Amino acid sequence: MVKNFLAMKRYLIVLDDLWKTQDWDDVKDAFPNDNNGSKILITSRLKEVALHMSSCPPYYLQFLGDDESWELFFRKVFQGKECPSDLEHLGKQMVKSCGGLPLSIVVLAGLLKKKEKSQREWSRVVGNVNWYLTRDETQVRDIVLKLSYHNLPRRLKPCFLYLGIYPEDCEISVRPLLQKWVAEGFIQQTGTRDVEDVAEDYLYELIDRSLVQASRVNVNGDVKACRIHDLLRDLCISESKEDKLFEVCTNSNILETSKPRRLSIQCGMDRYVSSSKNDHSCVRSLFCLDPTRINLARGESGQVIPDSISTLENLQTLDIYGMPYPIYLPRRVWNLKQLRYLRSSGTIILRGYHGSKAGDQVMWNLQTISLIKFNSQIARMIENGRFPKLRKLGLHIHSVQKKNVHELLSTLRRLTHLNKLELSFRRKNDYGYMDWHIGLKAIELLQSLQHLSNLSTLKVDGALDLATCDIAFPACITKLTLTGISFMNDDGVNAIGNLTTLRLLKLHGAYKFDDPFEINCRAGSFSQLQDFEMEWVNVENWKLGNGAMPCLQTLLIKCCERLDDLPDELWSLTSLRQVKVVEPSQALSDALANLEKDGCELIISKKSKDSVFNVFNFLGRSYLYS
Repeated sequence: MVKNFLAMKRYLIVLDDLWKTQDWDDVKDAFPNDNNGSKILITSRLKEVALHMSSCPPYYLQFLGDDESWELFFRKVFQGKECPSDLEHLGKQMVKSCGGLPLSIVVLAGLLKKKEKSQREWSRVVGNVNWYLTRDETQVRDIVLKLSYHNLPRRLKPCFLYLGIYPEDCEISVRPLLQKWVAEGFIQQTGTRDVEDVAEDYLYELIDRSLVQASRVNVNGDVKACRIHDLLRDLCISESKEDKLFEVCTNSNILETSKPRRLSIQCGMDRYVSSSKNDHSCVRSLFCLDPTRINLARGESGQVIPDSISTLENLQTLDIYGMPYPIYLPRRVWNLKQLRYLRSSGTIILRGYHGSKAGDQVMWNLQTISLIKFNSQIARMIENGRFPKLRKLGLHIHSVQKKNVHELLSTLRRLTHLNKLELSFRRKNDYGYMDWHIGLKAIELLQSLQHLSNLSTLKVDGALDLATCDIAFPACITKLTLTGISFMNDDGVNAIGNLTTLRLLKLHGAYKFDDPFEINCRAGSFSQLQDFEMEWVNVENWKLGNGAMPCLQTLLIKCCERLDDLPDELWSLTSLRQVKVVEPSQALSDALANLEKDGCELIISKKSKDSVFNVFNFLGRSYLYS
């Protein structure tokens, strides 16, 4: 009937809020295509549904800016009349709380339209916008928010709800989030895939469902940080409390009694410890925001975790989130025998008991710890087998003397399960900036790591000199990041190129350069490398031998000011899909301007006053300039 009615007519059809690809398949034959300019507009919260319906890329609605938000609110509330000057400030405060979400602004405007337009009435609303928006009569929670949540696959629900542990308006670093999902047991193992890669798939699925926003993306398109809207965060908290997944403790509910399994303390650790009457016997995960501040000698600052944390005998996850000051853990932290995940935004200071039995100071189940201050005491703990199951480790080595680095790092051989290692040699210099403490010869470092046979990911943040003979990286490395490279020669390049399992390589230069150098990739080297990134590297010439990098898919060159050209052999790689060059030299920009290679996207991003990107196609090749 519909098809006959629309036949030979020019029409516009709007299908709003489709949830399943099957919904479109069931109705699409009802819309005749008579090539007369008819249009079908479909809205969906799911990227999968949008891509199924058309080969054209979907249009993503963006959040409104401050001016657009105020204009929408003003139009709905005052309907062409002027806004009293004494209400404008309050109104803009409330609109800002909506986070640019049109639905929130329209609902808020509808509520205020019915109220007296006075400072007294609006002041009652301004601090509790989310509460007003999610009352039963608005139907925002049940129709809009809960519908999105209830349509999630079961495997994604705990991952989504877990985002509620973070504070309001918090930007969430992706890698630690994925590690916590894994530690909590939310991720289902899929064959031989790395479990964190599966967790990353879960995150991207939440993003595609418009429940999570990608707030920071690197030049390769990888999401490095994310966030959720305040209304969705409130939904996470309420649903989690109902399902007993976790609880958030703030100043307003600190006196409520409960028996939480996962606890996010957002009112200050000292106040919580002195005021809360919760039964903590079941707490498995503790997310601590803003621990107690202490002042140290020489004007330094630190944060201290109270001894009372040692009573949480079943604690498995401890995440200390706040300012990047040193975190002083109590000596009784060794009582937490079930602890699996320990992470902090500042350097962790871990101390042992004096005179206690060695068996009392073993964290039998700890798998992740980052970043911990590395010194001779921690080295002895590792040597004595205090962390038998450790898989991921971050070490801050800013206070170790150069002559002792090899000796202390050699104790890592005891960590037979270690597969991810991060070494940071940074410290604050006299000007308050981060500096590298040691000019470390690569061979001194790598000799200490040779026995780590399961190590797959290595990150080194220090002034590395890759110009030594007989360098050999751990053989199973698949992901390698070297930051602070001051110099490389053929020996250093070949040592990396010999890694037959290497899939990802990131080379980041030092903040100050030595003499410029060449990178010569010999024939057949980098046999499995797929992603290659060079940033601030003082390279002036790059050569690619015959058969080198045969599997390369993405290349990023950023701020390599001396590099004037890319190797001709690069454009013969059949696997190459994207080359992105950020802030190239003028010579490199000119050299790339007339290149042709089908199936490869070339992106050139230059410094400019505006950030508008222009896209055009040339000879079958997609170009993006800024």
